[in-house]
Amino acid sequence: MEIMKARLRRVVQTVITQTAFKGRVRLARTLAPFLKPNENPTLCRMPNDLRMMLDLNDPMQTDIYYGLYETGLQRLVRALLAPGMIFFDLGAHVGFYTLAAAQRVGIHGAVYAFEPLATNFALLAASVAANHFTQVRLERVAVTNRVGAVTLHVPPRDAHNASGFATVMDFFPDAASETVPTISIDEYTQSRDIPRIDLLKMDIEAAEVLALRGMRKLLTRSRKPRILSEVNVTRLQDSGYAPTILYDMLAEYNYTAYRMGAHALVKTDSAQIAAPLENILFLPPADNLFEIATDSIPLERIKALR
Repeated sequence: MEIMKARLRRVVQTVITQTAFKGRVRLARTLAPFLKPNENPTLCRMPNDLRMMLDLNDPMQTDIYYGLYETGLQRLVRALLAPGMIFFDLGAHVGFYTLAAAQRVGIHGAVYAFEPLATNFALLAASVAANHFTQVRLERVAVTNRVGAVTLHVPPRDAHNASGFATVMDFFPDAASETVPTISIDEYTQSRDIPRIDLLKMDIEAAEVLALRGMRKLLTRSRKPRILSEVNVTRLQDSGYAPTILYDMLAEYNYTAYRMGAHALVKTDSAQIAAPLENILFLPPADNLFEIATDSIPLERIKALR
């Protein structure tokens, strides 16, 4: 029975990821509960030739398996990276971006993945090991503005996508908690003599504000990183921040904000917040992508000019 379910999962995954049709999301989510393995987590083969250790009881991880989770954004991350580059993944979760980045930068690049939640970190570490990636450095820490410790607030396990919403910000009712170590990016890069960061991704549930405060030295370097950040207006407001705070903080370092359209990165700013949750690419001054264009950068041309 388990072998049959595994084969059917694989068939559904292939159909969903390789065929565009109306209702594909509903189909995958309807079938998923019937096809999940008896034992979770389980090692899964992914369409991009990676292996991931996933808990298919978790809705977010189920979406990852069936190719329904942020696929466009993952393609952007791959397009922005090239062999030999250095990628920082703040809020690595179970490794969706960490693994894709490691595959892209290769053995001569480096990926630094930061994930404080113990259950997520265990899956992340298992997935990195399953792919034999030696270019990935894993850190079970929360990224904030200082070195020390902090309370991590974890939503109840039965909350939707709970594995992706753990945060150092105290806005979840009925959350469990665990104490985790913290680092700042400035301290981390200096203590390890990391020469640069080419792309830094943040998805840490409003703690992006603290992370930016902990990388002020990095942001004053002549070679600044590209920053891909979730901007979650609801979580920022829950934490007492203005919805525009990430835009405003990075504008101080002359970053330009872009949202991802269907076919291009489109220049935007804090006055044009269009959705309660968006992923915004902040480009540093003199980034070579500006050689393509400034107001609208075609996605198809990014690979040719990194």
